[in-house]
Amino acid sequence: MDNTIAKLLDLFKHISRDIMIYAISGFVVIVNFFIIDKFYLGGIYFGLIHKLEYISLIIFILSYVIGHIIMSLMQIVDFIEACIYKLFKFESIDFKYEVQIFKENQNIYDYFIERQNQLTYFRWTLSGAFFILTLINCWYKCIEKVDISLYFIFLPFVIGIFLLILHYTTEKEYKAKIKLLIDLKKSKFGKN
Repeated sequence: MDNTIAKLLDLFKHISRDIMIYAISGFVVIVNFFIIDKFYLGGIYFGLIHKLEYISLIIFILSYVIGHIIMSLMQIVDFIEACIYKLFKFESIDFKYEVQIFKENQNIYDYFIERQNQLTYFRWTLSGAFFILTLINCWYKCIEKVDISLYFIFLPFVIGIFLLILHYTTEKEYKAKIKLLIDLKKSKFGKN
């Protein structure tokens, strides 16, 4: 019985992580598209959506796929990470320390590392979603000549920058927690 509950909790943890990191950021892009459609394009696509069956499932799957695309795009532009590490004075942490902490105490890993890791990726992909909203809204404004308010361009850009700063702040806290756990382990056991 306990084993079944543990497996269900692990499954829930995995599904909730995917929803948080991928589906929510993709959903933000879809909502932006529907807002533009409803307020600026006269609801062209809203009429088509009412005819679709299983619209919730379709939107969820589309959100999840868009979230993966956002993650991929954010990894492509991640080449600036070295500059950001210097700006925020990050220390790099070797992945082997995370594995060591996981092996020694999975509860500490789940509480201190996994949660922080999920929050970091969530803020990262959400930041990417808002940067993509900025690009999409600029495209509608400049290329398609839709009379979109400048708020729809600048607000997502500012939110994207804010979330990116939060991402790197969270990542800095994450690395500090790993370093603290490593230092505690060394002082407790007197070894690496």
